Amino acid sequence: MSGRTKSYGQQCSLAASLDLLGERWTLLILRELSRRPKRFSDLLNGLDGIGTNLLSARLKSLEQRNVVQQVTLPPPAGVAAYELGERGRRLEPILEDLALWGFQLLWDQDQGDLRSKAVWAAMTMKARMDRADSRPPDGLYAFEVGEESFWLRVSDGQSILRDSLPPFDADVKVAIDKEPFFEVATAAVSPLKYKAATEGDAGRLEALLETFRLPDPPGSPGELRSGSRQSGSASGSGRIKPYLLASMTFRRYSATLPGSPVSLRYSDTNLRTPTSSKVQIHPNSMILKSGPTSDSGRGGSE
Repeated sequence: MSGRTKSYGQQCSLAASLDLLGERWTLLILRELSRRPKRFSDLLNGLDGIGTNLLSARLKSLEQRNVVQQVTLPPPAGVAAYELGERGRRLEPILEDLALWGFQLLWDQDQGDLRSKAVWAAMTMKARMDRADSRPPDGLYAFEVGEESFWLRVSDGQSILRDSLPPFDADVKVAIDKEPFFEVATAAVSPLKYKAATEGDAGRLEALLETFRLPDPPGSPGELRSGSRQSGSASGSGRIKPYLLASMTFRRYSATLPGSPVSLRYSDTNLRTPTSSKVQIHPNSMILKSGPTSDSGRGGSE
């Protein structure tokens, strides 16, 4: 245990893993490095609030155990950076499992002050896709979401997700704003609804989005059903809660509820100060509609 400041002091492999990985920020450093090598300044900018001293300490600890390693970026950058080491690469499927497990916890959090990035959602989407029963179409898919750029490559049921623009021509290119991307990610709408700028095989993109999407919300009919995309209607019932991801509100959700239209209240996190809004369920269209409504009004599809 020499050189270690904290330890559970247990002869247990799980405890030993937590001795190294259980400190705050450590797993998020690995999350960022899983998408490509990054310079120290890249990590500092991507992990808002970590601080230079703490980041240095975490990287040093991980490097000593071959979880991360230093590399030199190829020209024209030619500068020092960090990437996952051999042990770090073996953690990637574990990080994906944690992301899927933690997705359910998002529904229990106050979303108002949380930061969001499209690529973080894309990592969870990839994890879901890789574990779905149906295989996504092979290809290279490039996404530009607001100021973010990332690409996904699928080949023979295997996939990788990387930051920045792809190193070679993509089969499909998508340019879309951040909030519409999150709605596409929840399988609520097609990117064509938002007139997203797309190049390439649109049919291949639609097929990809059958599985490359966020998991179903807790308690929804499709939560335990993999490989299927939600449509305008679904069967089942349960507690309805909109999907919130910091900068956007998931405004549409398929459900079947008995009886007459039901009004629910939720906090709209598009606003700096959360405010209550009405949500109505139309029993025929089974679409939630957000916005000011009257108690006697009926919702409908947008």
